[in-house]
Amino acid sequence: MRYLGAALLWAAALVLAITHPWLPGWAWGLLFAALFYYVGERLGERLLKQSGVLLLGWGLGAMLADLTGLFSLKLVGVGAALLALGGELAYLGAVVVGVGVLVGVFEVGVAPWLGVVLAGLGLFLLLKGSSRSSG
Repeated sequence: MRYLGAALLWAAALVLAITHPWLPGWAWGLLFAALFYYVGERLGERLLKQSGVLLLGWGLGAMLADLTGLFSLKLVGVGAALLALGGELAYLGAVVVGVGVLVGVFEVGVAPWLGVVLAGLGLFLLLKGSSRSSG
């Protein structure tokens, strides 16, 4: 019965996220993520808690995608959730995050990423230089 209940909850989450009456799809995803995690915690069902984490990653990624227009953030959110679940899923999560980053490069172009890399490199060199002078 638990598997039937979980399957019905997943079906409801998918239907509401795709059709999203009253709320955006990501909001339904976050609500069902909390529901899955709560029920999984109450019943001690690891699979339900994992479902909640996965939906949370998708919901946050989809929310950020709606706010920024960068659909690659959905992939990054799902990949981050898979990484958080660990085990064999972490490898899949790393691949999904990598694909999300590649899609992001094509969505926004190379210039902003180049700016981020240069800023990071500059900060690294500044911090490295200051740690030498203080030591």
